[in-house]
Amino acid sequence: MLRRELVLNFMMHGRRKTTGALALHDRLMPLHEAIFVESSPGPIKYAASLLDLCEDSVRLPLAPISEASKVAVAAALRSSGILN
Repeated sequence: MLRRELVLNFMMHGRRKTTGALALHDRLMPLHEAIFVESSPGPIKYAASLLDLCEDSVRLPLAPISEASKVAVAAALRSSGILN
C-alpha cells in the first residue's frame, strides 16, 4: 500500500496535480518524521515488522530502538492509514 501511494504521489506531482500530491504528502509526513526519529535503520525495520515484512531484531553494532520510538512509529503508521 505504501509503495502504491508513493508512486501515486510522484505521478500526481509530475502531472501538476499538486493538491492531491500535497494531501498525500501531508498524510505521510508523520510517518516520515517517525522513521527518522533515531539515527539508525531501527525505526524502519520496526515499521516493517509491524507490517509483517520482517522480524523486529537488529544485529550489532545496531541497537534496538527505544520504546518511545516504537510508540511513535506505530502511531504514525496508524494515522497514515497504513496499519490498522
